[in-house]
Amino acid sequence: MKPTLLGIIPARYNSRRLPGKNLRILGDKPLIVHTIECALKCDSIDRLIVSTDSPVLKDISLNAKAEVPFLRPPELATETATTKDVVFHAVQFLKEQENRVYDYFLVLQPTSPLRTPADIEQAFQLLLAAKADSIVSVSASLLLAAHLVITDNGFIKSVTDDQVFSRELSFYQLNGAIYISRMEILLETGCLLGEKIIPYFMPESRSIDIDTPEDLLIAATFLEKGKTFI
Repeated sequence: MKPTLLGIIPARYNSRRLPGKNLRILGDKPLIVHTIECALKCDSIDRLIVSTDSPVLKDISLNAKAEVPFLRPPELATETATTKDVVFHAVQFLKEQENRVYDYFLVLQPTSPLRTPADIEQAFQLLLAAKADSIVSVSASLLLAAHLVITDNGFIKSVTDDQVFSRELSFYQLNGAIYISRMEILLETGCLLGEKIIPYFMPESRSIDIDTPEDLLIAATFLEKGKTFI
């Protein structure tokens, strides 16, 4: 039986560094629409919902053919609200209101508009084939502060400060584009990710995470010149 996958796009209205960033126009459409359209092209995603506190974002998401079954409560639309809290709320809503629980959940942040449907599909298939709890997208990092390495058995782990300057290690950073995990991890432990996490490698050209006006300009340049690669 095919494992079921729930796609969740967390998209609150306010942003300290780039106000209204999920509504900002990238190319010819609002930023959030890029992620919705990408997800809707994925056969593995059984259902796609947007968790937002904004009626405007709700209308845009509905017009783009995503579901918005609720408006996020105010306490989950603050700077201190975590992605884990937002995802747990969405999962609990579907469980309580519809008695529906999926096998896996996928988190797609609107701030990563350059991911492709192939990225999502390949990441999910890698997770299904592995003896792992979760998969996250990563890109190579020149910043040693990333502190993430891949072990010999293929799992992600953090390294200690005294290991950071080892020339034998290759360092990676989360790029924010894809998080997939087994649903039972979230429901049983309250954690977004399990202990056994594998990486999905993405090139820098698709790994931009928009948080500033400059990031938006860089993403627009990639889109205009067609510099996204599968």
